[in-house]
Amino acid sequence: MKTSIYNFCFEHNNGVYVYNTLTTALLKITHEAKTYLTNGNLSNADDNTISALKQAGIIVEDDLDELAAYRYFYNSMQYSEVHEELKIVVV
Repeated sequence: MKTSIYNFCFEHNNGVYVYNTLTTALLKITHEAKTYLTNGNLSNADDNTISALKQAGIIVEDDLDELAAYRYFYNSMQYSEVHEELKIVVV
């Protein structure tokens, strides 16, 4: 497992948060979990932490090409036949 390239960690009101810009997941994490994510060393993290981070897309499989996953997501939204909501991409 590796840390997603789309993560953004920040502190607010004495809490530590991680936001994944691809999945739009926002989690409140411990300082210890932030250290795991920053160092990329998840071997000491407990199973519950790993499961929550994986489910939110904060950590991903080592062989996942995240840029390809983003391109797939972008193209599927752009060329989808069903347009139930407006999507705007700001660069």
